[in-house]
Amino acid sequence: MKNTILLILIIFSTLLNAQKPVEHSESFQNLYATVFDGDTIPVMNLPEASVIRYKFETGREQYLYNLNTKRVEKVYPYYEIALKVMDDLELKQQNSKKREFNKFKRRTKKEMMKKFEKELRDLSMSEGKILVKMINRRSESNFNDLIKEYFNPVKVWAYNIVAKKYDYDLKAPYDSKDPENKLLEMVFKAKDI
Repeated sequence: MKNTILLILIIFSTLLNAQKPVEHSESFQNLYATVFDGDTIPVMNLPEASVIRYKFETGREQYLYNLNTKRVEKVYPYYEIALKVMDDLELKQQNSKKREFNKFKRRTKKEMMKKFEKELRDLSMSEGKILVKMINRRSESNFNDLIKEYFNPVKVWAYNIVAKKYDYDLKAPYDSKDPENKLLEMVFKAKDI
C-alpha cells in the first residue's frame, strides 16, 4: 500500500512539473516550437560546447591549449588551400609534360601570391609555425623538402636562413610525440585535422 501511494505521488508530481515553462540562459536562442502528440518540442540554437577528454593539470596548460585552438582555427583555411594547391600541382605534374607543368606552377604561384601574400605576412610567428607544422604533419615530410619541389635552391636556402632567424628549423619533421607539440596534437585530434 505504501509503495502504491508513493508511486502515485511521484507520478502526480511529475505531471505537475511537466507543464512548467523552462527558462533558458541568454546563450540559447529559441527558433520555433512544434507540437507533437500534445508535447511541445522547442527547436533552438545552442552555444558551441567543446567536449574534451583531457584533464589539464594547470591553468596555464588550459590557457595554452585554448591559445593553440584559436591559432589553429585562424590558419586552418590557409591549410586547406595549401593542401588543395599541393594536390593540384601533384596531379598536374603526373598528367602533363615538364614544360607545361612549370608554366602551371608559375601561374599558380603568382595567383596565390596575389591572393594571400598580405594575409600570410600578417600572421604572427606562432601562427606561421603552426601552419607549417600542420602541413608537415599532413605531408609526413618536412617543409624544406616541400618547398624544394617548387622553388629553386637559392630561394630554399634563403627561406631556411629566415626561418632560423626566427628560431625555427624548416628541415625538422613534425613529431607528434615531441612534448612541444603535445597541446597542438590535442587540438588537432579535437578538431579532426
